[in-house]
Amino acid sequence: MPRLLRRRLHGHLPWTSKGLQRGIHTVYDEFLSNATVACSAPGTFFWAGEFVPQNGGIALLQKLPGRVWAALVPATRKHGIRLERADGEPCINCYTPERNEFARQAIEQKLAEKMESLIEAWWKAETGQMGAPGFEMRILSEIPRGRGINLRGAASAAIATALFLAWSHAAGGGVTDEDVARWREIAEVRRCSRRGLLPSTAAVASLDRVFALAFRFSSLLDGENCSGAAAMAPFMHSRSPIVYWSEMRTAHSAGCEGGSTALKGWDWDRQGPLPLSRLDYGAMALEQATGRTGVLDMAGLQFGLVFSGEPRKPAIRGTVAARIQELEAVAAYAKEALGTDRGRKANTGGDARRTVLHWWEKKQSFACTWETYLNAIAAAALEVMWSFTRPYASRDAPPVCRAVNRVQAALTAAGFSSPETERPMSALMQYYRTLPAPPESLGIKLLGSGGGDFLYVLPYHGLHDKRAEAMEHIASAAGALTPWLDYDTMLDGVIEDEGVRVEVGAPGSPSQPQDISSKDPRQRDKAIFEMWATGKHATYADLADELGLSERAVYCTIGRYRHRDREGYRRGMEQRKRARKMPG
Repeated sequence: MPRLLRRRLHGHLPWTSKGLQRGIHTVYDEFLSNATVACSAPGTFFWAGEFVPQNGGIALLQKLPGRVWAALVPATRKHGIRLERADGEPCINCYTPERNEFARQAIEQKLAEKMESLIEAWWKAETGQMGAPGFEMRILSEIPRGRGINLRGAASAAIATALFLAWSHAAGGGVTDEDVARWREIAEVRRCSRRGLLPSTAAVASLDRVFALAFRFSSLLDGENCSGAAAMAPFMHSRSPIVYWSEMRTAHSAGCEGGSTALKGWDWDRQGPLPLSRLDYGAMALEQATGRTGVLDMAGLQFGLVFSGEPRKPAIRGTVAARIQELEAVAAYAKEALGTDRGRKANTGGDARRTVLHWWEKKQSFACTWETYLNAIAAAALEVMWSFTRPYASRDAPPVCRAVNRVQAALTAAGFSSPETERPMSALMQYYRTLPAPPESLGIKLLGSGGGDFLYVLPYHGLHDKRAEAMEHIASAAGALTPWLDYDTMLDGVIEDEGVRVEVGAPGSPSQPQDISSKDPRQRDKAIFEMWATGKHATYADLADELGLSERAVYCTIGRYRHRDREGYRRGMEQRKRARKMPG
């Protein structure tokens, strides 16, 4: 086994935002240097429900401890928000776990131009000003590309929040740090064409405004109309899975009871990303949906993500496109075999043939075939959702594991798979069967539409100290590919419960005192530590409440200062002990 992989399994390379900030803090210092505002949003993965929310089904997502950061830095030009560029190419700074380093990776010039055009159009529509202030948009991703961990959804949420904070700073509108902090209190949010936004509170209204922009970014980055699930989940603050559903409305049926919710009549290339006004959606924590608290603890699960070695993009091109062509060929063959066109009657010779032709008149063969797969995935998503609340004996397999396997069966039937990604999954399943564990107590499913990571879920302590052996079996079956253990709840010790958060608040905002609004991150960290050293705050949470930051942001700030100035940290802690009369 590669040495780096052994280090990773032994816990020396934790893939968490906190761990990365401790280990590679210089990258974060450079990223936040001179930032006016900065936000971060967690990555997510699908337990179940890919592709189905816009067709009336639900999706179940889980937040991850890896985040995407977005920062706005003043630029030399007077107007226009542009993405960061390296050697003239738009880029993001992206983490690669296999090398344990951040590196700038280029993004398509055409995509960057579309994003910048969307920002300009949004700024003009919201503020009435012709041009946005001169800013450079920096994006730092702790989520590797090509993994299927919804990097684009997290980036959409972080970018949208940063833009609204910048608007608040520059023109007095937008949202403030206090608004973002109040999103923690939101347990449920729903938008209905007939009933409006529910619940009708100021916090939900501000979140809905930001999500409207995040939804458009997500649609733009996905290159197609999307459900918004990956963009909404990062806004929800909960340790449990996030339940999301949405339905698209046409201009004809919007606001009309009983109208069709199929996505029709929208030309994405001509009209741009879909606006939120065409979407009914809802999101809540699974605990809120089921009325049960501690659903993850109740299920007694350990889960994690393994990179199959096959990136997401090539897999989509190789499997999904081929599957759609196959279904189109079936539809064309059916039309020819029936000997009829949709517009004229056929010479039917029997009841069965008459039934088939009647069905053909009502719906296109391809649409019905595709809906069959989507319905199967939607039904499996419901099973996963309720399986979290089903009790089971220790000698039995957790219901979640069986439900996850059924989701994978539906995805495989729909063609969202490939031999390259199935081999490491089969190797893990075969190895697990050699362990003394209940039958069917390992659940496995792919992420990222046929490539990237795959999810494994099993009873708590199911693999115990067998991770290294399990990864050896996976590596031996992967051939030329290089699998990688990205995340494990027991190994990393973190199940993310925090949503979008402000990393650098707008200067002068009510929630952030002026004495810590320095554009120099080192000076800002020092100011926060000096407040902690006074001993007036008993816990990190007390200081975080005063500053309008998250408890984790304060913790990381003090940790960064400790690494930079150990002598200053020692003196400050001695001062704190004296102030609080704590024994040395």
